[in-house]
Amino acid sequence: MEIKFNISETIIGDLLCTALEGGSNYWYMLGDIDEIHFIKDGSLTFTDNLTRSFMIDKKYKVNVYDRETCDDDEENADLLGAVTYDSIANAFSVMSRDYKGCLSRIIREEYDADDADVWLQIATMGEVVFG
Repeated sequence: MEIKFNISETIIGDLLCTALEGGSNYWYMLGDIDEIHFIKDGSLTFTDNLTRSFMIDKKYKVNVYDRETCDDDEENADLLGAVTYDSIANAFSVMSRDYKGCLSRIIREEYDADDADVWLQIATMGEVVFG
């Protein structure tokens, strides 16, 4: 059986915000952000701009580093992976197979920081690494 669902840009932005500001902040450090698609007039938050960039440019990527190895210097930090449009889509696919409860809560917009953390870990590394 195949079930299809749509995840809106708003939900992706909210998930990203929840993960970056709460659920995942114990393990990640974002690399330099290319703000090429950002609207800089203050009408969009950082995460809304980031989400918009993923949606506009399918090749846009943000490198994600291990917070434990990052001393405010990316050169010495361990690269965990990169978030891209494709990795975001893949995260939902992996969740539909391995994290059905999390995905169900996301679809119903009843998710929490832990669900957003699972989503971001999969979008970054292809799997859940940090507990």
